Amino acid sequence: LPGDPDTQNHRRQVFGAAYSRVMPTPVANPQLVAYAREVADVLGMSHADCTSDTFAQVFGGNALIDGMEPFSACYAGHQFGNWAGQLGDGRAMTLGELAVGESGELWDIQLKGAGTTPYSRFADGRAVLRSSIREYLCSEAMHGLGIATTRALCLIDSKTPVYREQVESAAILCRVARSHIRFGSFEHFHYRNNPDGVKALANYVIERHFPE
Repeated sequence: LPGDPDTQNHRRQVFGAAYSRVMPTPVANPQLVAYAREVADVLGMSHADCTSDTFAQVFGGNALIDGMEPFSACYAGHQFGNWAGQLGDGRAMTLGELAVGESGELWDIQLKGAGTTPYSRFADGRAVLRSSIREYLCSEAMHGLGIATTRALCLIDSKTPVYREQVESAAILCRVARSHIRFGSFEHFHYRNNPDGVKALANYVIERHFPE
């Protein structure tokens, strides 16, 4: 897929690209709050892996493992009933794809709340612990009810302050899915009169998810 040639992490309009390269912004003293054992098992991660200091550093956005090439996706869409144009991953960063199981099916490994991206607009790219707990629990509850959604691998807390109605701690949620491509990923190219981009994205989705 076409990538953003600008590798600087500043807020901007992105044209002709499906994603931008980014780097997570480190937090102070990342600590594991919880991890989902079922998700870890699917990904081939042991209890020792998930409770290690390296795990907290990586999924807190403070370190990368060899092979990780973080990016944030560009997409467009509507907000509050109105066309909003470019949206994008304002506080989400995909660390990479992991081949899972005997089939080698690729799953996205994504951090939410790891700092600003080119799509953050006026936001700080962070998430707080209370909302991250809610998303962690809701995503796993939806899976348990048979509703297709992202899965929550782990939740990391930190000593980095985040300013909302009051000062709270920055938290990072790691969510995984077979794909984070949205309807708005196509709209991003369509509404900018870029049929080649629509075609490239469609071919990518077919090749990766529907090769049959």
